[in-house]
Amino acid sequence: MFLRKNRSTTVQGQPHTVRTATAVRIVALAIFLLLVAAPNHSHAAKGGNGGGNGGGNGGGDPPVTAPVSYGVTPVAIPGSGYLYFGHNNDAAVVGTVFNTPAGGKRGMAYLPSISTTEAFYLDDPALAVSGIPAGWHTSNAVGINSQGTIVGNLRQTGTEDTITHPFLLTGRGSGAAGLQELGPFDTDAEDEAAVKINDSGDIVMHSDNLTSGRRISTLYLGNEGQTPSEFTKIDFSSYDLTDVLVIADSLQLSNRIGSSQAVLSGRLFHGSESEFRTFRMNFDGTGLEFAPDYTETDGSQRSFRGGSDINDLGDVAGQALASPVKQGKIKNRFYGAIWPAGSDQIVPAAGVENPFQSEWGVANINNDGDFLLNHDTLWHDDWSATNGAIGIADLIDPDDANRDLFSGAHEMTDHGSTDWPTIIAYSQTDFPPETMLILEPVLNASASAMVSAAAIPEPSGVVLAALALVGLLAHNRRRRRA
Repeated sequence: MFLRKNRSTTVQGQPHTVRTATAVRIVALAIFLLLVAAPNHSHAAKGGNGGGNGGGNGGGDPPVTAPVSYGVTPVAIPGSGYLYFGHNNDAAVVGTVFNTPAGGKRGMAYLPSISTTEAFYLDDPALAVSGIPAGWHTSNAVGINSQGTIVGNLRQTGTEDTITHPFLLTGRGSGAAGLQELGPFDTDAEDEAAVKINDSGDIVMHSDNLTSGRRISTLYLGNEGQTPSEFTKIDFSSYDLTDVLVIADSLQLSNRIGSSQAVLSGRLFHGSESEFRTFRMNFDGTGLEFAPDYTETDGSQRSFRGGSDINDLGDVAGQALASPVKQGKIKNRFYGAIWPAGSDQIVPAAGVENPFQSEWGVANINNDGDFLLNHDTLWHDDWSATNGAIGIADLIDPDDANRDLFSGAHEMTDHGSTDWPTIIAYSQTDFPPETMLILEPVLNASASAMVSAAAIPEPSGVVLAALALVGLLAHNRRRRRA
């Protein structure tokens, strides 16, 4: 109903302005009562919109509508089953394929610039790779950077127990790729392997030696333009650590920011102390630090159990262990956590409200502050601050024919044009998974209109209720004065 202003009209002897004031007061009071009485549909970290284990509408509140929906693209993998190792920000993925026709494991790559629906062995003619030595094959591909440069490892064909030879595969952006062997870095090594590469071409090498019956690890840190002798050797003895075994799969490498160094993190076993520890250092080997273990005032213990991811600031995300004391006994609980750069504290990942009750046991992080929790739940840095975490399954377009293929997520990119990440996922009934999935965000129609109009964020119900109440009080004050 629209109220037309007509100063010459009176109702029961009252001027129209009084009638208008009365109507406004009634409307304001009605809005206030409706907003106060309305149920709160905002979702906390474990809200009803898939925030718990496995996603799904966990009952209770109706789902919150995100500004995007995800489309699912299945990616065919050669062989039978694969292991994810890494990706770049274009959602190009590298890994290892099991049970290949030739037997054993083979390195593979999913390169969207070549095919959006198929991954290939690195020696597939579609990739036009040259330089693979005769009698050798790419056993795995473990890292890819924004230029499409890949690092991985070679093995002799027909064997799976021989020492690997690290390789560097360049030129992917130009349509032809040349493979060159890296090393040897340690001629006495029992095994040596490439582990990581970043966008600046910084490379992490890992080697193991068997010394006095113990396996001892050494890291070599350098750049793709350097020779092995120019790499920095990190054997941890200079840090007064002996009998150190570095878990190669735990190593994470950031990109450089400006003129700053990259940051390396990982997990090692300190043999002489018989303990595992999570470490972080600058790429030149300086600034070594260890994640803290500490005890709360009530006796509860917390420790960082290893990083599964690192962002370019050097924040390490992964899994922590909370050991609360209940009835005099310590009970363990894993939760997603972050070890912030420059901090000596372990902080619960966004969305983990209570580490001692958390259902999210692991976290990944990107450079935009998003968290991937338990491989099935997303905390978006901006949207989730108001709406809480959301199950990835709930973000998939309900009309997408492939939506039921989703089982879990490997990792995610930084934000793209939609301000949401692309998600690298998998479809799995058994391990290893046989189908990779690429989940791309698409702005919903209403969200597109809001973005194009640069809309101001919608105020909360409490704010609207407060404004309505202020209006009501203001009209009452005017009436008293009249």
